[in-house]
Amino acid sequence: MYAASSTGVSAYSLNPDSSLDRIDCGAGPGCNSMDFGTGVSGTGIAFDTAGGFAYVPNLTSDGVAVFAINATTGVLTRVDCGAGPGCNGTDFAAGSGARGVAIVSR
Repeated sequence: MYAASSTGVSAYSLNPDSSLDRIDCGAGPGCNSMDFGTGVSGTGIAFDTAGGFAYVPNLTSDGVAVFAINATTGVLTRVDCGAGPGCNGTDFAAGSGARGVAIVSR
């Protein structure tokens, strides 16, 4: 289970008894306490289950943080957008006040 907040994404594994165990992001780059960092003002989360990616729109940075999802551990790894014209720092540019993401079939 994943939950987006204003500072990052909290990740949990689901146990057979329906309880949750927190997945710690470790001390790597982009880790915000125990959360996988998204910058400031993450406003939701969408998943591309076919490709194993999570997308978090970021209201303040006007971009979308993209994470690859490890299929075995559930750990998120931030995907850097590079330095191209569609890049807004480490986020993919999404215009002013990004608030939502929708995944459509390819």
